[in-house]
Amino acid sequence: RLCLQGCARASDGRSTDLTFKELIQEKDFSPDLRAYNAAIMGMARAYKNIAMVDDQAREIYLHMMKEDRVIPNVATFMAVTRNLVTNGWWEEMEEYRKQIFSARTGTKLNVGAYNRIMLIYSKAFPVQAKRLVAAFRSMVDDRITPNHQTVQILENALGWQGL
Repeated sequence: RLCLQGCARASDGRSTDLTFKELIQEKDFSPDLRAYNAAIMGMARAYKNIAMVDDQAREIYLHMMKEDRVIPNVATFMAVTRNLVTNGWWEEMEEYRKQIFSARTGTKLNVGAYNRIMLIYSKAFPVQAKRLVAAFRSMVDDRITPNHQTVQILENALGWQGL
């Protein structure tokens, strides 16, 4: 797991891929959530400009979702949606959101996850203003306190008049 975390920090996709493949081949070792999250983040950082058809972070995520013993968490969501921000790929983000923040996993959204959701809506073309506002209202309904990044996302997407 430490090797994967090092690869993730170094944005070394080749080493992340090789290390992860070696780990899943080990008979006495099964990757845990932290190992999966490190591998997903490593691939997302290394291959941030690739098309969704060759998304290695997604491949590792899908492998993880086949494991009944590993439940995704907020860090999983943040890692797997990292590259969706640039292009505002909100449809893919919603797919991950439904899978990760479900009754099956029991994982709850936090301010960082809500900010990522709103940021992706704000980067979409055209801006998904209604979805962005709905996400903000859901955040408030969930009694999650917005932070400075939340305000900045809303202001950049909607202008100060939208606030």
